Amino acid sequence: MRTGNGLEVDLLIEPSAGQMVPVEIKLTKTRTPQQARTLTSFRELFAELGPAPGCCCR
Repeated sequence: MRTGNGLEVDLLIEPSAGQMVPVEIKLTKTRTPQQARTLTSFRELFAELGPAPGCCCR
């Protein structure tokens, strides 16, 4: 998903109605806080939807 301002998350999972889990997929062995930056931005931008913390996975 990509917003008009360029924010992108790789996958949105909706485990139940009204709940969203943003997922960022990276092809690296080492995760960094910067890689999860889009998840934080997503949660701030869509706060009214109550997104879950999300995950950054390999």
